[in-house]
Amino acid sequence: MAAPVPPTDCDYGIWLTAPSVSGGKSWIGFRTSSNVEVHWGKINQVNQHKTVDLNRSFPRTVLADMARKKFAKGYQVAREWDSKNGWIDTGTSRTGRQQQPLPPPPSPPESPIHHSEPSKKGFNRLTVVQAVNTWLNSPSKGSSEKDLPDEWF
Repeated sequence: MAAPVPPTDCDYGIWLTAPSVSGGKSWIGFRTSSNVEVHWGKINQVNQHKTVDLNRSFPRTVLADMARKKFAKGYQVAREWDSKNGWIDTGTSRTGRQQQPLPPPPSPPESPIHHSEPSKKGFNRLTVVQAVNTWLNSPSKGSSEKDLPDEWF
């Protein structure tokens, strides 16, 4: 995909990509003095966009906040753009230094519920099928649990 053209008064841009079953996704954000433009879609088919005005309700950090949410969904930086250097390839930041890889996601907490194995002490080897057949063939069908032998429970 050709590098997207930033707006005329853009001071920073970021291009993120993520794998998908359809071949990959792109998310591109540009920050200007008055708004943030976001473009997204399949790789080579970035055809959706949105503009967010930067006023008192949206600080200038809105682009960074949006990108942070994309990182959490598996997106990675493909390129960055600034008015001095233009597009900078993957792996380098605006300062030209190598970017640090994202830390791995935290492992899920251990479940507080601990399941223990049922006790096999006193286990009767009578199978469920045998128990049901015995009950169905007994003269008192529909009897309660108190009428059944203790070893069945």
